[in-house]
Order: sequence, then structure tokens, then C-alpha cells
Amino acid sequence: MAKATFYLEKRKNKKTETLIVKSVPINLSFTFLGHRILLFSGERIDADKWDAKRQQVKAGVAGRAEINYLLQSQAELIMKVYREARINNISPTPEFMKRKFHETRSDNLYKEKGLFDLFNDFVNIKRKTVSQGYCRHLVSVRNHLAKFIKKTGINSGFDNIDLAWLESFQGFLIQEHGSTHNTVSAIIKHFKTFLNYATKTGHNRSTLYKEYKISWKRGEIIYLTWDELLHLYQCPMPSESLAQVRDVFCFACFSGMRYSDLKNLTKDCVHDGYIRYNMVKTRQHVNHTIPLNDFSKEILERYKQYPWKEALPVISNQKMNEYLKEVGKIAEIDQPTTIVKIKGSERVVKTSPKYELLSSHVGRKTFITNALQKGILAEVVMGISGHSDHKSFKHYYSITEEHKQTEMSKHFSKPLSLSQDKI
Repeated sequence: MAKATFYLEKRKNKKTETLIVKSVPINLSFTFLGHRILLFSGERIDADKWDAKRQQVKAGVAGRAEINYLLQSQAELIMKVYREARINNISPTPEFMKRKFHETRSDNLYKEKGLFDLFNDFVNIKRKTVSQGYCRHLVSVRNHLAKFIKKTGINSGFDNIDLAWLESFQGFLIQEHGSTHNTVSAIIKHFKTFLNYATKTGHNRSTLYKEYKISWKRGEIIYLTWDELLHLYQCPMPSESLAQVRDVFCFACFSGMRYSDLKNLTKDCVHDGYIRYNMVKTRQHVNHTIPLNDFSKEILERYKQYPWKEALPVISNQKMNEYLKEVGKIAEIDQPTTIVKIKGSERVVKTSPKYELLSSHVGRKTFITNALQKGILAEVVMGISGHSDHKSFKHYYSITEEHKQTEMSKHFSKPLSLSQDKI
């Protein structure tokens, strides 16, 4: 009986005599007819990220889906080599199995696919481990690529994707779609993630794309001030549907929850003044707890007797964003707000009443900004919002710095009547 298993290589540091636990090779062990061969999978992982029982990378580890897919493919390949040998009445020796494995891997397993076929495989693999929102971004990238190639007639082979190719793609996104700098940056980032996968699986041999850099430009954070939030929360709405949209949005403002988490929030997630739920993040699902406050408790109580299992009446994100602008207009959240967007080399400045800029994500931004301005420690706010590091969180600090300056000037300015000799 033949069997393929994976394990981490056990190797000690020559100087310290301790077991190496960082970037440990993942090996394939194949036993057959009383023989055993060992093959390097080509992948490495930290020991604490490896599930020895399941012989795969643990859930929540970046790149988990791709690595586990490659390992599964290699196990299937070695079994295929063994079965074909037996069918053809060949007595497989360890040397024969190793040679045929490497030959077949080069010729068959990594047989080149077209860019779009492989992109579809990539999206399907990602669906098992990432959020639906992230997969929608990937599908959008694929659609942009299809339009780019159809419009320009440029070659879509992996060997043709160099710095000039990516420069043309970036120019297409700016000129044809009017995409802003940060939108283009996000599309290019997702595409490079796909190219990393194509390189790992042997379909792409050029790594020039790694040298292509496009920075993320910090934009304005749209949020409601505390006074605006309270006014919106208390403002009567002309219909039940608008009142429900207002309540869901305000709940996000008082809890810091993402739209995707609000959509999946059920009544059984509420326990003794806390919400405990499985937070949907881009790369992983994380068990998370948020303490309730007077405002969030009050909103949940309004919908406690409703027959549905969901805790709140959350509609589609698109519809919610449409209705939010109407809700904000009714509540007169009309402070002129200026947004600066970069489109290629063009700087586009637009001033609009704030209600036109409201979206479901503004709720989360409102919570974080107001919490910081009220003096809650950044680490505590991050713990509630689910930010794992300061990289994506530090943008909010600039707003609180402005707030500090305003408050300092407000409370420590000299009265106009105070003469210099009285100081």
C-alpha cells in the first residue's frame, strides 16, 4: 500500500544545538512496497504555523490556501506516478519514483495555463479562506485585466508581463476608467499577489513585476463628529426603512464593526453586555469580542423582538449606502467637506455636503476617530476595532493631532482683554 505524508524537517542549529523553528522545509514522505523516499516540497513554514496532525498550514496563516494546494497537488502527483508504474507492470524503485516525480512535475503539474484560466483557479482557491469582499476585489481585477487586454491587444503571456506592461496597465486604469491613484494602487497590489501565486506554481518565470512599485497616498478620513453622530441618532426619520438604515449605521459608529460583520451578526452573538462573533477579515476569520455601551445596547433592544435571527435589519451594502445619503440629508449633516483625489498626474479637488459622502464604512471610521478624540488608549481602540497592528491604524492619529491642537488653542488661549502686564 502506498501513502504520501508531509512533515517538517527536523534540523538543529549547528551553533546552539537547538531545533530550527523558523522557515522550516516541508518535506514529502512517500512509502510504497517496503520503500520510503523523501522529497522537498519546495515550501517552507515556521513550525508554529504548521498543523502536524492535519499535515497542512494552520488556518489564519497568510498564503495558507496556496501552500496547502501545492502540497495536495504533489501528493496526488506522486500517487499518480506510482499507479501508472503498476498499471504498466513497472516495478518502481526509489530512484525511479524520484526521477519520474521530478520529470512529471516539470512536464505536467506545472504545465502552463493562460493568465485568465490560472486567475480563475486562484480565485477559487481564495474563496475557501478569505472573505467574499476580498474575492469580489479579485474578480474585479480580473475584469479590468480582460478589458485592458481586449482594448490594447497587448500580449497576456506571463513572459510578457514586465515593468512596461504594468505601466501600460496602470495608464489604462487611469485614462479609460478614471480610477483614482489609490484604486489603481489596490488593483496593482492584488494583481501582484496573483503573480506571486503564478510564480510559486511554476507558471510564471519572470519576477520583474516585483520591482514595480506604486505607493498608497493617504486620503481624507470621512467621519461624523460626536455632535453630528448624536444629532443623527436622535433625528426622526420619515419611514421605517430609513430609520433602520440610520440605526444600523449608528450601531457601527458606536461599536466600530465592519459592514460584513454587521450583516452576519445574529441575536445569539449578544451575551451579558458583549458581542462575541467570528470577525470576517480579509485573510482570516477571527473570534472577536466587543463590549456594548448604552447606545449600542439601546439599538439592539429596538430589534430584540423582531422574528428574524439577525440582530439588526442590515440590507445590501449598495442599498444602504444609497439610503445613508438620504438619511444624512434629512438630518442636515451638510458640513462642506473637501475631498482630494489623485488621477494620474491630475489633482482633483471636490467639495460636497458631508451627507453625500456617507457610506457604511464611515461608521467604523467614526467610531475609531471619536474614541481616540475622547482619550481612549489607541491599543484599546485597536482591540475593539480588530486592527492587528498600527500600519492600517496610524492614519487616524493625524486627525487626533489636529483635535489636540484645536483643544489646546480653545482652552489655553489668552482672553482678548488680558493685557501683557497682567500675565
